[in-house]
Amino acid sequence: MSKVTSFHSTEILALTPTEIEERIEELLVERNRGELQPEGYFYDGIWYPSETQEKASCCFNINHKLELYDHCKTENHLKILAVETLIGSVKNFV
Repeated sequence: MSKVTSFHSTEILALTPTEIEERIEELLVERNRGELQPEGYFYDGIWYPSETQEKASCCFNINHKLELYDHCKTENHLKILAVETLIGSVKNFV
């Protein structure tokens, strides 16, 4: 199984709230250690987040791309990303 670097709609529905919290903590530690990177890519020294896997409502007011890259490694971002992914998954399911 490949390493989960973010939250994906088909996977998050199978997780319990405790497992989601554990996944947030794992991602937080791994991203801050540099073991995993937020979903996205660098081009000419500018970081671009994945529009479908990394962008969350907390990201929209951050204009500087490297600041956004650092933001995507925070606990707040990961919690909001998990909640929004879960909500989107439920909406798609019903």
